[in-house]
Amino acid sequence: MKIGIISDSHDNGIAVENALKIFKEKGVELIIHLGDIISPFTAKKLFNLGVPVKAVFGNNDGEKKFMREIFQNFGGEIAEYTWVGEIDGIKIAFTHGHIHYLVESLIDSNKYDIVFSGHTHEKVEEKHEKTLHLNPGESGGWLKSEGNVIILETNPLNYKFVSFDPFNKIG
Repeated sequence: MKIGIISDSHDNGIAVENALKIFKEKGVELIIHLGDIISPFTAKKLFNLGVPVKAVFGNNDGEKKFMREIFQNFGGEIAEYTWVGEIDGIKIAFTHGHIHYLVESLIDSNKYDIVFSGHTHEKVEEKHEKTLHLNPGESGGWLKSEGNVIILETNPLNYKFVSFDPFNKIG
């Protein structure tokens, strides 16, 4: 299974559309958003690819009631702080990352094969014992002027960071 991981889009619709184009090209079957989507109209764009979407709220997300409705209406899933579960045999936890001790606790628990976090707008790729910790960095480009996502393949397990221009439409 191929999974597209995105974070910190901060209402940049062009960045979300570009990320979705990359996800489509790579054959992504599931999207994970690590928070700071910001508004319902941007959340709605995440479903344009027609694949399932799982997400967590970030510290800047507003209109949570309407965001929950959008996710519910499109069959998606959005958690308040943390999502934990298994996807294609891989134990995964993800959180936005603004609660720092939560990220550290998930990693240090050694219960998960992968822990994803966002919030910092910085790419992270590190291994802690059996747990891989990944942060795609920001997709919105507001701080770094570059958008980033991760394409994760579950079998065999591998991943790749993909960078893009968050302010000019691809193609």
